[in-house]
Amino acid sequence: MYSYFRLFLRSKKYDDTGWYDNSRAKLFALFLFFEMCIHLAWYALVSFLTFPKLSHTATTLQYTELVNFNLVAKMGGVAVGIMLFAVVSMFAFERIKGSLMLAYQTLFLCVYLCYSTFFALYLGENTLINGINFLGNVVLGLLLFYRRLVLLFFVVSILSFVVATLYRKLQWWHFDSFYVTNAAYSYWFWIISGLYLALPKSLITIYVVYQMLDMVESQQQTIQKLSQVDALTGAYNRRSIYYFFDYVWRHRDEWQSLSLIYLDLDKFKFINDTFGHEVGDTVLIKVTESILAVTGNQFPLSRLGGEEFVVVLTDVPQATAVVWAEKIRQKIAQIAVRVPFEQDVENNNAVNHAKNTHVFYPTASLGVATLKKAKINAHILETNLPEDSVACTLLAQFPSYLNTSLSQLPILPSDIEQLMYTADTAMLEAKTKGRNQVVTSASRCLSNSV
Repeated sequence: MYSYFRLFLRSKKYDDTGWYDNSRAKLFALFLFFEMCIHLAWYALVSFLTFPKLSHTATTLQYTELVNFNLVAKMGGVAVGIMLFAVVSMFAFERIKGSLMLAYQTLFLCVYLCYSTFFALYLGENTLINGINFLGNVVLGLLLFYRRLVLLFFVVSILSFVVATLYRKLQWWHFDSFYVTNAAYSYWFWIISGLYLALPKSLITIYVVYQMLDMVESQQQTIQKLSQVDALTGAYNRRSIYYFFDYVWRHRDEWQSLSLIYLDLDKFKFINDTFGHEVGDTVLIKVTESILAVTGNQFPLSRLGGEEFVVVLTDVPQATAVVWAEKIRQKIAQIAVRVPFEQDVENNNAVNHAKNTHVFYPTASLGVATLKKAKINAHILETNLPEDSVACTLLAQFPSYLNTSLSQLPILPSDIEQLMYTADTAMLEAKTKGRNQVVTSASRCLSNSV
């Protein structure tokens, strides 16, 4: 049963009503069915114990005046009808959509709330079960149905309950109760009945709220993740890498140098125009995979836009950064992209795509720039273990910083902006020199060394 509920709650089948899809409406009908089963079991027990012609009545409840047998029997019949209505509604919610869904939800709420209101009045005004019922109905309705419709109907239901209660208290209207007298209501049987009727509804409400909150949290994490990465390649987007620069700058007392590899694919517009954007997207994905195969989890990779990428190498001197850049260049140059020839439709000649394919190898031009400190901090110790390096440590701690950051891009320090400009200029120089190569710019010192 647990997995059955989760199947409803985790449903991915959306229709025109958005969040309030068929599966959630069907779940509400399922809960109504279970609630009617609980009520029907209580009606059956009470009817059996208070049936006037049974000899056991006096010894079981002592007084048949404890319970209004006729009213219990009538409500039991109504519960059977609503149980069947819930079954029909589950099939109906599975198939209807759009305006019909809204209309049937209106009918469903009318039937459900009419029964709930009368049940509350028959049970009594100041009872635990009524408070739990009203609260549970509102919560389940808001989570599983169209919200404005739920609010409207529940306001009408509560107002009706209040007006009917006032009429009863002022003795303007005679209204039946499940118990015959107020003295009978204090009997132990009614205390147990209240607990029996209140507990299942409260557990169902708590379970649904917990599952919904869990699902909302999961969706928020997914949305947050999508806002941080490039949708196509999975690399960090521009916003995230700007925050990484901001994060690194806040921890600038922990590193001695900051290197940047600025990468731009060669003749990428020609690839898109010649082979199509799908092939271009494939190239971008393969390039991202190749860069990550070289850098691993040591340095962050970002796609700034189009065919431009940057790799930030924290606490890496320029000579080492050039080695990393050369490894990346060679890895990209090894990418083989196969494009099948199109079928010869005019001559009706089939093409064997396994043999008739065009293979090309994308290349990239890379620029390397480094920002270093004029003085070395004596408290910073070098290590030969990559997993203990400053770059790995900062990158491992960065996601928690990014998750708490605002959506607006941070204002980068002038040193970081100059570093990006220098690396970009070096990359453009690599293109003018013939592409598919690494160009290094002169390293600069921090203007405000720490």
